[in-house]
Amino acid sequence: MSPALRRAFQLARDYQLIHGGLPALHAAEPNCELPEGYTDKIKSLRLQLLGRAAALTGGITADGRVDLDFSNAGTNPFVFGRRFAFRLNAPTLEPVARKGDILLVKEIGEPSSRSLVVARCEDRVLARRFEIADNYSDIAVLTAQAVNPRQIAPPIVVKKATLELHKVIGVLFDQGPSPAASEGEVCDCGGESVIQRYATDVKGLVEVVGDSAEPIALSGQMLLIGDPISAEDGLNRLNGRPVIAGDMADDRYFKRLRRGEGDTVVLESLEISGNFGPVVLTHRTGAATDLKEVWPVYGVLFEQP
Repeated sequence: MSPALRRAFQLARDYQLIHGGLPALHAAEPNCELPEGYTDKIKSLRLQLLGRAAALTGGITADGRVDLDFSNAGTNPFVFGRRFAFRLNAPTLEPVARKGDILLVKEIGEPSSRSLVVARCEDRVLARRFEIADNYSDIAVLTAQAVNPRQIAPPIVVKKATLELHKVIGVLFDQGPSPAASEGEVCDCGGESVIQRYATDVKGLVEVVGDSAEPIALSGQMLLIGDPISAEDGLNRLNGRPVIAGDMADDRYFKRLRRGEGDTVVLESLEISGNFGPVVLTHRTGAATDLKEVWPVYGVLFEQP
């Protein structure tokens, strides 16, 4: 009988600590406003499925090697419903989204646990990963992740009912220059002209098949790509940005493009663990390793719009 009593008192104490004894959990209803989301402009976007970016990994996750196949293009464009566009203003969603990127956010719908969200929480608008506390379905934990450990914001633990949550369904990579700095984790994306620039540059979607694009894009998600451009234009315009790069041997890589020293081109891994070294190509040497063409990658959709 004694073990059962001790267990009962332990459960009662835990319940009191979680549900009754921590004033921090009893947050007030949100009293902040979301930035302008430019919903009507987002609704006007039309994106055609152009094909697939299939992994060529041999079982190796996140190495960045892909095969572009444009033979399975869709006939009907994807149409966005009621969505918001906000700019991420803090390093809280790395490596999926970096400060300055634009978050595409659902206006309506309950996000599942571990989704990326924009949340109204008391007097702040946050961009975090939403999780449910173990064994307590009414307790929400909003966690942040940054590449630099010194920049990781502390988690926020509150009653789920005190939050207003909006699921992040995609990211548009920052093309710069970003608007003037503002406070908070989420801010205005910069106006309809910013969204129009993406509408002009993005030519369609390619579906990711396999694991080679992790952690930026998972299998089944979609990359937003532009028309291919020459190696010279790519190095001048897209240095430091995510691209799909192809060499003269028709090998293709989803990497971050960097101009190297001399006649070298460095394709950096988008995966931050250090397990995958850069791919070094050449430029204007006449070799099969010469950079041939570059597809700009403007963002990723985590689900169909």
